[in-house]
Amino acid sequence: RADGPVAPPGEQAAASAPPARSVAALADGSRQLICICELPIAATAHRATPAFQRELRRVVGGGLVLQPIAVDRVAPWLLEDLFDAARRAHAWNGVFRVGAAAVLVSGAAPPVVASGALASEDARWAFHRAHLGGLGDLSLAFAGVLEPVAPRPGRGSTSSGLLARSIQPPSRPAAGDGLLTWWQQQRRAYDRAHGQLLVLSSDAAGRREAARIAAQFIATGAPRSYLQAALGLAGDDGVALRDPGQQSRCAHALDPTFLGSSPPVFGSLPQPTQAAGDLEDEHRVRVSARLARRCSGEAPLAVGLRARFPSRCARALVQVLAGGGLTPDEALALRELTDPFVLDEVARVTLSADRWQEMLVFWRRDLPSPRGLRAFAATLGAAGKKRLAIELRTHLDPSGHGLLGDLLVAEDREVRELAGAALRARVGERIPYDAKWPRSRLEDAASRLRALHNRRS
Repeated sequence: RADGPVAPPGEQAAASAPPARSVAALADGSRQLICICELPIAATAHRATPAFQRELRRVVGGGLVLQPIAVDRVAPWLLEDLFDAARRAHAWNGVFRVGAAAVLVSGAAPPVVASGALASEDARWAFHRAHLGGLGDLSLAFAGVLEPVAPRPGRGSTSSGLLARSIQPPSRPAAGDGLLTWWQQQRRAYDRAHGQLLVLSSDAAGRREAARIAAQFIATGAPRSYLQAALGLAGDDGVALRDPGQQSRCAHALDPTFLGSSPPVFGSLPQPTQAAGDLEDEHRVRVSARLARRCSGEAPLAVGLRARFPSRCARALVQVLAGGGLTPDEALALRELTDPFVLDEVARVTLSADRWQEMLVFWRRDLPSPRGLRAFAATLGAAGKKRLAIELRTHLDPSGHGLLGDLLVAEDREVRELAGAALRARVGERIPYDAKWPRSRLEDAASRLRALHNRRS
């Protein structure tokens, strides 16, 4: 009942029972929000009609209607019909998009999101599951409003192209929170790796190149079936980065159909003996200490859980971290799952408990400086500031310029010398600096570094 394929009896009955009332039976203005969970496909084409959209508007009154769209799956003609019907029924229609997922939000007026909407932990992690770090990323995901007149798609038009032509983008570019931009960069990197693996041949050189490509993503857990498979390929020396049989099972856990029609370079991998994937029996995945244990380690199920449910696994591990220490496997799992938002959550629980050095384990080089670290660093003694100055030699993201600027003017000369080495690693000789300079010149160098950060952001 905790994780198995069979729902408890009460939930089975509720899931199989027909809806008590249809939309037409609901009273005017009886709902604040309606979410049409089914994607717009041919079987639900009736939803893309003005009559149905007007029924939704009648029921929500001044509320909102949310309709998800799988941009890579919906037919262009059906998407055009949905947009046309929405224009006829709703006064305002906006589209939010993250990757291939989009949501058409319709209302009598544009929605207003309160500044305290993310005050609760549940709300913050719900945003994280949608690859949003906060309200800034929500604004960044806002693609714009539907044009008042629907464009007619040409022959061969795609849903993605129609979506782009149907939207009037915002007049001002939005400033995000960092997570959405980071996720988009990761997604593009995975797509590039996939394209490179598709053209490799099944020989020693091809397998060696595939392993090299996959090795670049070990720090983030290589959360794709083709990357897991590539980690099990051996080059000229016959030695793979990881056990081929194990990686074959991990790839099967992420995508049970992958090895059946995989690119040629994976032809030497052994085929898994089981037919079903490791995740096929998962009925529910609850955030708990049990999930933290199950998603840790290199077993195929653990790899699959981290790749399929990264937000829930990360939240479970952060909760365990807040309650005490992590096992080595749990710490490695959380390090792989850490993104800008998760790092902020790790900083939240470790800095408040004066366990800031534990946070450094999860601060990978590809991540920005966690929020709150700069203010916390001001309370540290010379030994703590020295440690941070050493860390900043390899953490080169511009978000750390403010913290480094503070260390450049520290009272302790040894801290300043270490900070100067970190400054040279970041900007070279563009900003001259000497730890022996008088205070005024130290302040000038720190100001120039902070200004450089402001221009980049």
